[in-house]
Amino acid sequence: SRFGELGVFVREGKLYFGSFQRKEVIVLDGKEKDYHAKIYSTKKNDRDQFNKPDPLNAEINRDGFHTANVSLSPDGKRMFFTRTVLSGNRAGESSIYVSFQKGNNWGAPQMLTGVNGDWIATHPCVGELFGNEVLFFASDMPGGKGGYDIYYATRISDTEYSSPVNLGDAINTVSDDITPYYSDGTLYFSSEGHPSIGGFDIFKTGWDGTGWSEVENMGLGYNSGFDDIYFTTQPESEEGYFVSNRPGTTVRSLKSKTC
Repeated sequence: SRFGELGVFVREGKLYFGSFQRKEVIVLDGKEKDYHAKIYSTKKNDRDQFNKPDPLNAEINRDGFHTANVSLSPDGKRMFFTRTVLSGNRAGESSIYVSFQKGNNWGAPQMLTGVNGDWIATHPCVGELFGNEVLFFASDMPGGKGGYDIYYATRISDTEYSSPVNLGDAINTVSDDITPYYSDGTLYFSSEGHPSIGGFDIFKTGWDGTGWSEVENMGLGYNSGFDDIYFTTQPESEEGYFVSNRPGTTVRSLKSKTC
C-alpha cells in the first residue's frame, strides 16, 4: 500500500501494526484533523489474504498521540506499544505502555515504570534473559553508545521493571540500533552502525546464557540498499514480516519511491 507502517507483530494468526493509513501526504497546516498514527489489526481470510484492518479501541489509540510500535507477550494476553509526540519528523516524547486482554478487546493502558523517563523509550518486545522475563526496547537515554541503543529491563510486576541495562558494544553502535525482536534465544534488530548493505539492515545474535554471539547480517532478501526494520516472526508458522522502504513494482509510492 502507499500507507506508512510503523512496526508489525503477529500472534496466533492475527497481525498488529502501526500505520497512518493515509493515501495523501500529511501537511500540518492547521486544517488536518485525525492525522495521528494508530494501531490496527487484521486476520487472513479463507483465501489466505488479509482482511481490511480495523483500528484498536480509543483507549489504545488515544487522541493527540501517535500510537504504534506494537508487540505482544508470548501468551498474547499483554500488548506493549508506544505513545509518541513528534518534534518535526522525529520523536520528541515517547513512552511505553501495556494493555491487558479483556475478552476480545484490550483494557485501559498503563504506563510502565522503570523503562520510561526523560528520554525516548520505544520498540518494546518481551524476551528472556538469565531465566527471567525481560523487556527489550530502544532508547536515547544518557550513557548510551550513541543515537538509539537497545536496552533490556527485568520484569518485576505487570507494570514495573528494573533499571534498564544497555546491551553493550557487541550490539549497540555510535549510530541508531532499533526494533529489537526476541525469539527462542535469538535477538533480531536493525542498525545503521554495523556493516550493512545500505541504510538500516536487519541483524541477529544468539544468547548462550551468559552473552551474545557475534552479530550477523541477515543478508540480501531480508536486507536491501534501503531501510529494513521491525523484523518479526510468527512462532506457530514459518512466516515472518518486516518493514522496508525499498522501491518495488507492487508498491505504490505516496511521495517518492522510497517514502
